[in-house]
Amino acid sequence: MFFVAKLVRNSMPSPHSKHASRGVSSQRGGASLLVLVAVIALLAAAAFLLFSDSPPTPRPQFPDAQLETPAPERPVPTVAEFQAEDLPVKERNDIEVATESGQIAGGLILGRVVDDLGNPVPDAMVVLSERFGLGQSFLGNMPQESDKKHPGSQKRTDANGVYRFHRMPSGKIFEMWVRHDDFAPTAGPTVVVQKDQKQELPPVVLKSGFVLRGYVTDIGGNPLQALVQITMQQASLSSPGSNIAKNLELGRTLEVVAGADGHFEIPRVAQGIWRLRATYEGYGSAEINPLVMMNGKVPDEQHIELGPEYTISGRVIDGQGAPVVNAQVNTARSRPRPPMSFSATTDEQGAFTLKGLPNGMFGIYVEAEGFSSSRRPNVESNSKDIEIVMQVRGGVSGRVVQQSGAPVSDFSLTVLTTHRGTPQYGVTGKRYAFSDPNGNFEIADLDPGSYVLMADNKSYAPSYSPGFRVDRDIVQGIDISVRKGARVFGQVVDLSTGKAVSNASVSVHGVDFQKNNLNNLFGGGLGDPNNVPKTETTTGRDGRFDLLNVYPGDVVLQVKTRDHIARYIPVNLQPESRADMGTIKLNLGGVLSGSVTDSTGRPSVGCTVYLTKQSAAGFFNEQLTVNARGEFRYSGLATGDYDIVAISPSTSGLLAFPNESDGSRKRIYLTEGSDNKVVLRIPSSE
Repeated sequence: MFFVAKLVRNSMPSPHSKHASRGVSSQRGGASLLVLVAVIALLAAAAFLLFSDSPPTPRPQFPDAQLETPAPERPVPTVAEFQAEDLPVKERNDIEVATESGQIAGGLILGRVVDDLGNPVPDAMVVLSERFGLGQSFLGNMPQESDKKHPGSQKRTDANGVYRFHRMPSGKIFEMWVRHDDFAPTAGPTVVVQKDQKQELPPVVLKSGFVLRGYVTDIGGNPLQALVQITMQQASLSSPGSNIAKNLELGRTLEVVAGADGHFEIPRVAQGIWRLRATYEGYGSAEINPLVMMNGKVPDEQHIELGPEYTISGRVIDGQGAPVVNAQVNTARSRPRPPMSFSATTDEQGAFTLKGLPNGMFGIYVEAEGFSSSRRPNVESNSKDIEIVMQVRGGVSGRVVQQSGAPVSDFSLTVLTTHRGTPQYGVTGKRYAFSDPNGNFEIADLDPGSYVLMADNKSYAPSYSPGFRVDRDIVQGIDISVRKGARVFGQVVDLSTGKAVSNASVSVHGVDFQKNNLNNLFGGGLGDPNNVPKTETTTGRDGRFDLLNVYPGDVVLQVKTRDHIARYIPVNLQPESRADMGTIKLNLGGVLSGSVTDSTGRPSVGCTVYLTKQSAAGFFNEQLTVNARGEFRYSGLATGDYDIVAISPSTSGLLAFPNESDGSRKRIYLTEGSDNKVVLRIPSSE
């Protein structure tokens, strides 16, 4: 097995080495690299399990039942054959870039939806959902489905089956999902939005899909007209997860009511791994999980047997014994398998009853606005009078003032955690904006724990509060004194030409920061190792930059561009000082570009390419998703040996465990300033 996690923990970048060029060679080995990514796989899996009381899911089995032979395919016309025009924008979804937002808009993205005979499918729903990093998920920074600006965009195909997305934010990666009532839904190509580049994607082919059949009975064999529901397992961080309404709309959840004889049939089921559940009033629910429908193989007729109904009931109260109203009570069966989840809401007396449970052992997790979440493990089915006590969240209040004691009226506060054994602050994802003439603030939704606040105002350097402990009350008197920071300025030029380098990124970090901090498991989301607030800017056309109110102390100035090797310059900054960095010279790095094709030579759109470099100094990893032509490009690379791996879209999910044969891997030796090309081939997804 070969494991590739989407976000890989890295260490320091490899030092430059001066070997003779060895070109490109195919590699099937790389045992040491496999050991590293295997360890990361275990870390990711362990982190995933922290959020679940359920036991591991058994390895799926693949029965031999086959789909009907599909109709012979014919060549699919391209969008150009229909003379599709770049139409003006008539409407804009939330994800599309507004001119006033400051984001860079990408070019037009268009493609076609057809059936398996190549005929256009009009009025198909095409949804793009932004792909998120693992760090965003773990740090609580993922947008919620209920947000006003949900991270997705939806279009309908026209009479020729053509869809168009205008002005999507450049640099973002989106996963496509296509649904039409007459076909099984399917995933489309992964979309990499690129600045000023029109992309015509390969056609999305809709087919009839799988048909799932089965029957529901009680333990005596009597048929039940049960509600039967199948839900696709969440494949990535862009999937809608537990949002039932969204899943039903997208065809990721399908439901029917069994007939009088207990039999049911669910047509137009998409390829994937599913969870099958049957519920009926007065009986305990039952599930079959996982249910695998992939690669033309579908399970035989399913028999779901419903046993007697069990319940769990009780009350949710606060620390003073008062009922907690509208608390969400969630439960998951931990044993026996398969794991199953249920939920209920407390009434005016704080009472709840979880109904339709099968026999087993459950864990309970309760959430309510204004309270810290509460857990109760190992609750047996049919338990009654369970009492769950929730504690009111605490908070913090204080003032933000200047060194003179004068108030700062407009500021932002970032909440960070502190932990024993490490000086680095932890990220919470909580940030608040305040406007008060006296500089007052209050934050009232903090769970028990140890915290520190960071205050931001453009006229002052970022500043930290004293550390404090929150229990159930508002901690008062946490004042933050801000002061002017340092000014850092200079010019960036190319080493070989001496010409000014525009649009170079210049940022300030702690002395222990390295490039690999941006390429670790959390993508740099864990903050600075020395708690130095990040201050950044870009160079102008003349290569000059000017950073104001930089956090004082021992810091590192990072200067980089896409094509140059980053420089890390240590500097000591004093409050209200000026640091002239002079001329900073950047050396062009190596370039590695190429394409990924399937076994037929077609571009493998949506596949992920991983570039790794291992040395005694640490492990470096960067990943890209190829564009609509199957192309990729890495630049700004230091001298050294690199492994490059391409993984097909069907096996590049959040926690994918693809076989080594699913990808194409090569090793290449790069030197600074060199231009290298490589072609990777992976098996066709069909």
